[in-house]
Amino acid sequence: MLLVHKKLWKGVTEPEVDADRFAKAKALIGLNVTKQDLGHVVAARNAEQAWDELEKVFKGKTTARKLQLKRELMTFKQELGEPIAKYVNKAKDLERELLDARADGKARGPRYECVYRFIKGV
Repeated sequence: MLLVHKKLWKGVTEPEVDADRFAKAKALIGLNVTKQDLGHVVAARNAEQAWDELEKVFKGKTTARKLQLKRELMTFKQELGEPIAKYVNKAKDLERELLDARADGKARGPRYECVYRFIKGV
């Protein structure tokens, strides 16, 4: 969203069109990742490749990623003093990640688990 807001998304999707936008888009991506993920951005030829590499990392369908998400789901609860709106958004984000990680594309399992854990965690 930040790249779109700054009118730099074309630097990711069409790097050959505007070299200045391309450089700014790649820099903005690099400034908004953690140190451990910065290597993906630095090694990329352009903003599009950086974006694609980061997408692979964060939307992984590997067994390790699925187990990590399951662990997050099993321990999901509202923190003391946490606003309900923030808790709801965290639940939606986790559900989205679980659905993205499903290799078979079936939504029923993670969706019902998320709803159950959400209600239990309040």
